[in-house]
Amino acid sequence: TFAVRAFRCKGGEEVWDMGDGSEPRRTQSSPDPHPHAPDGYSSFEYSYGDPGDYIVRVRRVSDDGIPAYTHLHVTVEERPEE
Repeated sequence: TFAVRAFRCKGGEEVWDMGDGSEPRRTQSSPDPHPHAPDGYSSFEYSYGDPGDYIVRVRRVSDDGIPAYTHLHVTVEERPEE
């Protein structure tokens, strides 16, 4: 599960690049300015098709045109044989 929150960012949406060549995902976190609002995060589940290292990039541009970026390194290991 991936989750993100854009603080004090009015308008816009998060655009996710999962780092594996798949189509970008779009989410929209809550505009609630309180940083601890329990419902402030947008989230979704994602499964990688292959083991490897991936850089997930998230970008959001506010209605004022101000961009915000974050990224995360994800390591996907091979599933053990059962």
